[in-house]
Amino acid sequence: MGPLAGIKIVELTGIGPGPMCAMLLADLGATVLRIDRPEPSDLGVPRPLRYDLLLRGRRCLALDLKRPDGKALALRLVERSDALIEGFGRRSGRVLTMSETKLGLRHGPMSALNLETIFTSYVSTGEKRWRYDFDLLREVRAKEVVRTIVAVGAVNPASDYTLHCDAFDRIDDAYRPAVDILFGQMLGLFSSIELGLKPDSPSPKGVISRVVQKFNIYS
Repeated sequence: MGPLAGIKIVELTGIGPGPMCAMLLADLGATVLRIDRPEPSDLGVPRPLRYDLLLRGRRCLALDLKRPDGKALALRLVERSDALIEGFGRRSGRVLTMSETKLGLRHGPMSALNLETIFTSYVSTGEKRWRYDFDLLREVRAKEVVRTIVAVGAVNPASDYTLHCDAFDRIDDAYRPAVDILFGQMLGLFSSIELGLKPDSPSPKGVISRVVQKFNIYS
């Protein structure tokens, strides 16, 4: 028993702060149900669940959220709960977006991909780094977990579309963000227009705006 006894919480499997938060809530008496992926999430290194301290104090249910029946069951569980813990981003508009490093994507965020995802990769023009980018795109392609793969930068045979110009070959990776950001901004702009949103204020309730609100500067 604890101060949160009687509170029901559903946790969607994640990494970092999500499991820690769920563990602490369970320690305080809440009933926490963890919805896990059906496949192992051990990053390729088998580890018995009894050694995962972050699973303490709660039960786990394996569901495939990409299947209609798994999604429907998860929604019913969420409807009957008092709170939901998930780390898949913030839905300020109508499109869920997230960014991740090429190595970090394999640590769990890849589970957020689905067949509606436009997967965009900023591919290095350096020969060695390009190989890591190609390996990741080839892995995503083989798993068939996204709708479209877009490579920005060097030509990559694992992508559906490649945005490349000769200038990319002359720009070092250290200076690429200044160029790459143009694609991200244009993708966001035209996606907002297509969905009937206001690019300068995409949040339905006006929470997010292009114009930064006034704030104080303290010395």
